[in-house]
Amino acid sequence: MWQFIKRHRRKLFIISLLTGGGYAVFRFINGKLSTMLNDQDKMLTEWKKQLYYEHNRDTSLRTSTDIFAQVVLNINRRFQCENILARLSTISDSTEKRELWEQLRVECFARLFTFAYSSSFVLALTELVVSALSGRLYSQSYLQHLSSREHHATTAAGGISATSKSSHAESTQDHSSLLSRDVQLACLDVIRYTTDAGMNSLIDDVRKATQSILSRIPLQQMLDINDIMWYCSEIRHQIEKKRYQSFNNHHPLLKYVRSISLPIRSTQPATTTTSAYSFSNPITTTSSLTTKRIHSPSSVYNVQEQFEVECIEMIE
Repeated sequence: MWQFIKRHRRKLFIISLLTGGGYAVFRFINGKLSTMLNDQDKMLTEWKKQLYYEHNRDTSLRTSTDIFAQVVLNINRRFQCENILARLSTISDSTEKRELWEQLRVECFARLFTFAYSSSFVLALTELVVSALSGRLYSQSYLQHLSSREHHATTAAGGISATSKSSHAESTQDHSSLLSRDVQLACLDVIRYTTDAGMNSLIDDVRKATQSILSRIPLQQMLDINDIMWYCSEIRHQIEKKRYQSFNNHHPLLKYVRSISLPIRSTQPATTTTSAYSFSNPITTTSSLTTKRIHSPSSVYNVQEQFEVECIEMIE
């Protein structure tokens, strides 16, 4: 044996060198291919997330536009700017005209602030609702995809028994119930309250704050842009005067997006992350927002509790 190795040592050395080099090259290429495939999967995942996010954003904007159109009509109906202007053209008494001008100033400023707040509320809530529902739809689609793969794997292994068929049907039924009607109605209730009772409360508070601030300014006083910005900040501070105070552990703006009849928590809500996935928009029309229901589903409070932190962060 030793003589054989001694005679063929060059051949054995070359064979060993080639074998070791080939194995090293194989490991190197395999590692590079694995890295490339992982990077490709990550890029594909990020691209899908970006695609879902853009679709979700477009859906939210379209839905917000439809909802805000009705909100604008309600706001214009509550403020009497056009009626005051019409009365000004028909009244000749100077004292009464002055009172109307004072009232018109308050109404115009209050309407401007209401438009600003309401647009932020509607846009933020709509995006959060669509994100939450689309996240559930994504989870449903992913689970159904896994169930379908298991179903095909069982079929390829030799057929599906009656037990596996029934379990597959139950799994599909459970997945379809992820986006239940109660969840959809709960999300609609969040927006319905904001555009109805919450909006009326916002209009009253904005009007009171505007009246208290503008009553200090003479009607004849000229205002520049800095004065307007300062008075606007004062009005906002008046509306959010309890911003840094603890009032039932809630931000003061939450009373416009959440019904006070819901139970109050004793602790601050935990920060949650909204999903960026989107497949469809369950809130397709604003007509469903005007429908009245006597009782709200039990999941309304849970949905609103989930949206509290995200809504305020997006509005600010």
